[in-house]
Amino acid sequence: MVTARRWSLVEFQTLLTHPVMRMLTRLVLWGTYDCEGDIKCTFRVTEDPSFADLADKVFQPETGDFVGMVHPLQLNERDKVVWSEVFSDYKLMPPFSQLGRSVYCLNEEEEILNDITRFASVTMPAQSLVFGLEKRGWTRGPVENGLFNHHSKQFIGYELTAIVTYHEGLPVGNMEHWDDQTIERLFFVEGIQNGALCSPSDAVNRRLTDVNKVVVSEVLRDLTAIVVKGKLTV
Repeated sequence: MVTARRWSLVEFQTLLTHPVMRMLTRLVLWGTYDCEGDIKCTFRVTEDPSFADLADKVFQPETGDFVGMVHPLQLNERDKVVWSEVFSDYKLMPPFSQLGRSVYCLNEEEEILNDITRFASVTMPAQSLVFGLEKRGWTRGPVENGLFNHHSKQFIGYELTAIVTYHEGLPVGNMEHWDDQTIERLFFVEGIQNGALCSPSDAVNRRLTDVNKVVVSEVLRDLTAIVVKGKLTV
């Protein structure tokens, strides 16, 4: 859902032949997508297994469609409410937050920028920053002179990489007594950058309004969670 992984219709139907996968797919809301990545229709997997649409009628995707997990930002409010009721009626509990997932967007100031600025004055313990990011799938940058100073997260389906840099470098080990860190930059670059190799100084970041809203939301969700959990000061 977060990385926009897609399956061809044939691949998806093959997944349903496995009993465990069939059970798991029933717990998630799915969508069909065109070759440009735009959502076309939403559906759920029934016990048969067949597919059912929002009106609980039999649904058959088109042959050339791709299938993926739906992000709540890809739904209008009415469809989100109705699908939530359908899943509740059938007592289907997703294995992760999907329809009720918190979503975030750029603020007015950030809409004309290339960097997300709301965390620019945040300071936090080194361990809270590093382990908070890595728990959410971020990768440490390369080590130079015994220190690293950024993390990155790859969004494969959108061909984007998010990068967060912090003012002071961090050692590979023994971070417990290291100085608190200040977030310097949070931005996005084209392509899938190898986290262990990418260098923020060489990256050309994208204008924030050109970044897919799902990617923006997920990155803001990660950083906000770290701020809240660490009881950080802004």
